Amino acid sequence: MKKILLTVIAVLTCCSLGFAQQIDRSKFIKDSLEFYINRALTQWRIPGAAVCIVKDNKVVMMKAYGIKELGQPNKVDENTLFMIGSNTKAFTATALAMLQVQKKLSLDDKVTQYIPQFKLDNKAAGEQAIIKDLLCHRLGFATFQGDFTFYNTNLTRTEVIERLGTLKATYPFRTKWGYTNAAFLTAGQIIPAVTAKPWEVFLKENIFAPLGMTNTLALTAEMLNKLPPPEAGDAGSVDNRATCSERRTD
Repeated sequence: MKKILLTVIAVLTCCSLGFAQQIDRSKFIKDSLEFYINRALTQWRIPGAAVCIVKDNKVVMMKAYGIKELGQPNKVDENTLFMIGSNTKAFTATALAMLQVQKKLSLDDKVTQYIPQFKLDNKAAGEQAIIKDLLCHRLGFATFQGDFTFYNTNLTRTEVIERLGTLKATYPFRTKWGYTNAAFLTAGQIIPAVTAKPWEVFLKENIFAPLGMTNTLALTAEMLNKLPPPEAGDAGSVDNRATCSERRTD
């Protein structure tokens, strides 16, 4: 009986796999994507979103959904700017990789080679830390340890790096993974040390511009210049016009 049951399960599994391979998903965008996106906005309680699908270097779909801010009438459109949060880290890592390809640095270089004042509570760890340690979240800190000490403050990037050096790591150096925003900010500051250009300028010139990302911002401070004129019935304050930009890596 057991052998028969196993045989039946195996046959059904093979049939299911064969059927799955035959499914034509090419119509998903036309038939189902609209429903999928609207359901996701409802379930995740997201006011609005802009969706773009690119395939084979061609825009297959570009459409906006919902509003920019709850309680406000302004609708999201294809040019609405959104903060991308920690996705910005990919830009920092890419920029550093580009500099390595150009042989202007190595990801195995010590951090102190470019930021002499960099240090950690563990002196030896601070002296041994390399760029990869910053990008791989392996300085020994627990996830988010100390990050909210720096968040939403007026501290400069240099001051954040200095404050990072006063935190006592939870784990020994390179023994644990711990998500550390301030480490990525530190990594970003290696870029101006190598190129003599601020992080945001290097991104604009070497990533945004070559890719035609003309509506992309590196700093939230720049969003004020991108805000559209107040719409009818809008009080005209920045808070009432919720167009958002990308944020600094931190």
